[in-house]
Amino acid sequence: MAAVLEVDAVNSFNNSNQTQFNYLDLFESINMKKLLVLATLVSLAFGVSISAQAANAISTQELIQDCKGEEGTFITCEIYGQAVYDTYLVTRHPKSAPDFICVQQPAPTRKDIIQEYITWSDAHPKYATDPAADTILRFLAGRFPCSKSTK
Repeated sequence: MAAVLEVDAVNSFNNSNQTQFNYLDLFESINMKKLLVLATLVSLAFGVSISAQAANAISTQELIQDCKGEEGTFITCEIYGQAVYDTYLVTRHPKSAPDFICVQQPAPTRKDIIQEYITWSDAHPKYATDPAADTILRFLAGRFPCSKSTK
């Protein structure tokens, strides 16, 4: 009887190790770049929400206030915009999510792009209440369209 219990215990242990191994395989197969960006965005969300105005940077008009330095800080605008663009970059897939923003090098400075985004936003007030991430991508797609040769 003791031998049967011992065999059951060993089988149970082996089965639990096999389960852990499968989880490790799954973890190792995750694209680490995507995981890093996701972790960065989550930490930015929590870190930025601590600042006075960044938690309100949801709509385009609210983000533009930060970009103009009216209600928040310019750095909030930079961080938010960079996070949106970085997320765009790591979610591209040739078949399921092809590129629609193609920045040619040398790229303009981040400050210049933000100023262009402010100008674009002022010229398109119909997007003022839309999510800022949507209008950033809309602006970048118009500013840096992909030609057939860059896709």
